[in-house]
Amino acid sequence: MVRAEVPDVDPATLPAAIDAGSYVRGIRYASQGAVVQLRWEPSQSALQGLVRGSSGGFYTTIAYLSPGSGPGLTFSRGVCSCPVATDCKHVVALVLTAAGAGQGAGSGGGPGSRPPLTLVPQQAPAAEAAPAWAASLDSLLEPPEPSAGQPAPVPLAIELSLVPAIPASRRSGPGRASQRTRRDPAAGQPPRLTARLMQARGASWVAGSLSWSKLDSLQFYGSYSPAQVQALHEIYALSRYGSSRAGYYSYGDEKYIDLGLFPSRQLWPLLDDAQSAGLRLVQRGRLGDVPEIGNAEVVIDVTSPPAGAGLVIASHVDGLPAGCAPVRFIGGDGHGLVYASRTDIDQTEDC
Repeated sequence: MVRAEVPDVDPATLPAAIDAGSYVRGIRYASQGAVVQLRWEPSQSALQGLVRGSSGGFYTTIAYLSPGSGPGLTFSRGVCSCPVATDCKHVVALVLTAAGAGQGAGSGGGPGSRPPLTLVPQQAPAAEAAPAWAASLDSLLEPPEPSAGQPAPVPLAIELSLVPAIPASRRSGPGRASQRTRRDPAAGQPPRLTARLMQARGASWVAGSLSWSKLDSLQFYGSYSPAQVQALHEIYALSRYGSSRAGYYSYGDEKYIDLGLFPSRQLWPLLDDAQSAGLRLVQRGRLGDVPEIGNAEVVIDVTSPPAGAGLVIASHVDGLPAGCAPVRFIGGDGHGLVYASRTDIDQTEDC
């Protein structure tokens, strides 16, 4: 097994950032070997792992680190696919386990020692040829290629849709005409960018019973790519960070998430990782993919007219395809921009 390089992690900032109950439970989880997979992503300065919960299921957990006053990286914040969603006991276990792995811990054994931890490298370095007995063991540990009698993994996709904001007059029920007025909270609001899970069926994409809140079940039911399921876990976990849903458990199926409210600019490397795993971004009602993610620049021009007082302020976006216009920003800090063809925008406004 190739061991990934894990940086030195200083867990001293954990007690101040995590509530006492979660911190104590996280220590117990770390000592019990609840962290079964650990990966360091230097581009995101993030630890990503798989942590076993009390019910036996697994949660995707991410801990973001930052440089501290000492030689080791310190904890900044964490997100998780568990119901708590942020700075939970699983995050504590992940950071403490990484602190031990970075210092070369885990070499001891004996009764009560934790199970072996799988460190997943970002890119496996070239290795010397292994002896025959090692190759035989590796063939047992690695997932087998689909044979003629086994179904290939079912491709997964994220369907993106522009959905108009719902006026209060429509939410209040029938009996009054629904007109967008100045007093309507939805008037002037940008459309939502909803994301729904899809799976391939023939030449089409269908939602079926898939939901964001039940991603854990994909590990046990159906034939799906583990890399694609992992990528979806990470997107969902981070989407809940900083939202009103963080810390609350939903008993229903969460079929949609609003990417327009995605709180972190880490959305973009997560989407890159998802597409590298073969997960596609598709458009609603079409078989085509969403156009490739690119770069755009928002420009604000401030000019003084030749005659008359005052200033003229105008904005435009450079880098958009012809016939397209910006629709909305993504996130509270505007770390992304959604654009669409003017025809699609007109159809969305008429909905």
